[in-house]
Order: sequence, then structure tokens, then C-alpha cells
Amino acid sequence: MGRSSIWALSGIIVGLILTLPPQVWSSEIIKVKGKNVLLSLDEAAQKGDVFEIITYSGKKKGLIRITAVKGGKAKGKIIKKKGKIKKGWTARLAQQGGGEGESGDGEESSSGGVESSEVEGSSKQFDGGVLLGMSSDTLHVSGDSGAKVNATGTGNRVGVFVSWHLPHSWSLQGQLGLFTMAGKYSGVSYSIGYLDFAGWARYHIQDFWAGLGARYLSPSSQSGIEKPESTSVLSVGFGYDFGIGAGFVPIELTYDMVLGANGNLAESIALCLGYGFRF
Repeated sequence: MGRSSIWALSGIIVGLILTLPPQVWSSEIIKVKGKNVLLSLDEAAQKGDVFEIITYSGKKKGLIRITAVKGGKAKGKIIKKKGKIKKGWTARLAQQGGGEGESGDGEESSSGGVESSEVEGSSKQFDGGVLLGMSSDTLHVSGDSGAKVNATGTGNRVGVFVSWHLPHSWSLQGQLGLFTMAGKYSGVSYSIGYLDFAGWARYHIQDFWAGLGARYLSPSSQSGIEKPESTSVLSVGFGYDFGIGAGFVPIELTYDMVLGANGNLAESIALCLGYGFRF
């Protein structure tokens, strides 16, 4: 798949994301214990507000009244429900409260099973999963005359990732995988395989993110070309984590470029999809 095809497919994906229904822009239920819940807020909230509980498929399953808000998280009490409420479902504001009102069900505003310290911001929230991708790549290689020439090709990526979500919408992510690329230069076919180590710092706006990363590519195999040296690469990218089932589907577009004039990998544009889960 060429570079123009990757950009076209990326544009289609972005267009589809922008047409998603409003419920994806919601807070997330990150803990359920009896009638007590803990929310990770994606919108302004205050004590007394009422939130609708929304399933993965967009169905309304109940109501939560907020009892305490601090540090981007909120404690709440379920005041109406249809069936079992699940962690990972979303909640969106249905009615603003009076700020200091009663909890709405005759009970104290304390959330019981959800500890106060959790609302004050336990920042350790992890997720992990797998990524599969394709890329359009350019290599700087030595031609028959010894001069540097550009060799273009396509690549495939497969790997695993683990993310640590920090306060104030930041996250750190580590990736480990395999990156293979193949193409032609001067009529000669080549292929290269790399072990791919990557680290990212990302800023999240609800389910979207943008970030900077660094990759270290260690060659593991090659044919039709001299074995390249290990290469350090600077990465920039953006993506969207689409909630589905008990997990989410990460969609990301990244651009990589070599750190240093003598690197073999000049640039790479990659589109990746995967599946992740929170733990």
C-alpha cells in the first residue's frame, strides 16, 4: 500500500470518527461496588448532578447522582438502574444539581465502598493490548556507485503495548514489536526486519490523543541489501481509542524520521489498528 493510499484511508477513518454518536464524548465508570460508583470525568460536574448510565451500544441503563468531585474523578450513587451496571460503561450529564443537595435516595453522600482516596486521584490507570499496522517507507541506502539513493517500500508492524495514564490527561506508553519492510532500489528487491522498541508521551482530549515518541530499531534480518545499523527514530502521531465491548480499538497514524544523517531509515508513515483492555 502506497503513501497516498495510507493518507486516503486515514482520511476515511477520521471522517468516520467525527460522525460517531454523542455518547462517546462521556465520562467513564471505572469502579462499581454495590450502589456506589467511581467516575473518570470528561466533562464538568458538581455534587448533586445526575448522570445517565450508557452501555457500549448506547442504551440508557440508569442514573447516578454525584456525591463528591475532585481531581478529575467523581464518586456517585446509583439512584436508578436496569440490570447490572458494568465497569467501562459511560455516563453523561442529564441534570445539573444544586451543588450541595442531598444524594437523592435518602442516604448520606458518602460513597461507602468507593474510598475517598480514590477520588482524590489515584493516578495509576493502565491499559495494554496489541497493534497491527502498515506503512509507506523510504530508505537511504548505498547504490552501486557508493552514493546514497532513496529506496522506497512498504512495511508491516506487529507488537504489544502498555500504557500508564497520568493526571492532567497525559499518558506514557511503551511498545515492543517487529517491523518488516520490503521494496526495490536500482531494480534490486530488498527486505529488512527490525526489532522495534518504542516509547510515547501522549496528551489526551477525551478519546483523541496526540504525542511524541522515540523508537529504537535493531535489525534482525535482511536480504538484497547490506545489514543496516541500529537506528534511532523520532516519532509524532495522533490517534483515537474507540470503546468497544469490554475494551477498546486504538487507531493511530504516525510519522517517523531518522535522528541523524547516516541512518538507514529516512522516514515512515504508518497506520495502525489494534485491540486493548484496561487493568
